Order: sequence, then structure tokens, then C-alpha cells
Amino acid sequence: MSNPTPITTLIKAFAKIHNKQHVFDEAQAVNVWRSLMSPETLAHTLKIEMKNGILFVKVDSPALKNDLRLQSDDFRQKINAKFSQEVVREIAIL
Repeated sequence: MSNPTPITTLIKAFAKIHNKQHVFDEAQAVNVWRSLMSPETLAHTLKIEMKNGILFVKVDSPALKNDLRLQSDDFRQKINAKFSQEVVREIAIL
């Protein structure tokens, strides 16, 4: 009996065949963002979404918003490093 193929591998292959790899990558970029954030930051995060290469993050704290804006380029580089290509062109902190 053969080993089953992980679902993520199948989804990634399907996305590539149908020229939707960017959709898969954008969904993964949101997950990478979450993995980079502390539980405290995530507790103040209201919404995270990707549209056209821009990661939109809405938070409920002005101080946190300012802090994340100052670090956004560093976070963008860390996220893109996970993909070995530019998936996130910009991070918009709202």
C-alpha cells in the first residue's frame, strides 16, 4: 500500500496547474504572518487578508499599529523569505 499524499501537496499542485498559485501563496502568507506575531499582538488583531500582493492587517490599538508599521518592511522580508520569492509586495497596517 502506498503512502497517502498530504492534502497541501495536492492543493498546491492543483493551484499550479490552474494558474492559481498566487492564491495559494497569499493564503499561506497570512499564516506566516500569524506565526510571526505574538499571542498578545494576535489578540489585538481584528482582520488579516491578502489582496493583489498587499497584506492588510487591521488592529485595535494605535500604539500597536504604529509599532507594526515601523516593522512592516522587516516582516515583509521574513514572509517573502519563506517563499523564496516576492509574495507580499506591501503590508498595510490599518
